[in-house]
Amino acid sequence: GDELSDKRAIHDRYLGPNGRPVLARLTIQNGPMGGHSYRFHQVVTTIGRTNGNDLIIQGRTVSRRHARLFFDNGRWYLEDLQSANGTLVNNVRVYQPVVLNDGDVINFGDEIVVFNTTY
Repeated sequence: GDELSDKRAIHDRYLGPNGRPVLARLTIQNGPMGGHSYRFHQVVTTIGRTNGNDLIIQGRTVSRRHARLFFDNGRWYLEDLQSANGTLVNNVRVYQPVVLNDGDVINFGDEIVVFNTTY
């Protein structure tokens, strides 16, 4: 068969059932960043309060390295990185990586974020 280039093979990992790339969108709901949306497509996205994270959320209850969003086997997952104030998905505290679904509400401490998939 035909070999795919590395670039194409990497891109294919993010294809949804309709053949279009699946991106993650996080929309901050409250605080000074409320209303801002951020789209991600990399394998791992780090979330926290300080520089060095892919998404920086200013908030006293957000840890320096709070959580990570990652894509594996066609699904987006969220993992808490032993944050001080915890990570909740739909009001359930996350202790291990959890699959995210379109429209899930995430709490990073007191900061509220909505997860969506987008193409």
